[in-house]
Amino acid sequence: MSHRPPSNEFNASATPTQDMLRRLMAMALSGTEALHSVFSAIADRAGNTERGRVAREKENERIASFMRTAMASQERVAEFQKKL
Repeated sequence: MSHRPPSNEFNASATPTQDMLRRLMAMALSGTEALHSVFSAIADRAGNTERGRVAREKENERIASFMRTAMASQERVAEFQKKL
């Protein structure tokens, strides 16, 4: 039987308890934790934090801008072909 160190806030090598994992997830989803963690990165990608929502909106705007440019280019090509 191997010895397993107790899980607590003071033992960094210990396996976190389910309660500690739930607290970490709650902190990550609130977007107010001091350090960026794996939980907050997952929450950001899912758009569950303010930082994630802002990043998603910026990405959507970038894609929309690209699409507008692509559509305008196609229209200009069509106009040029009419002139030919």
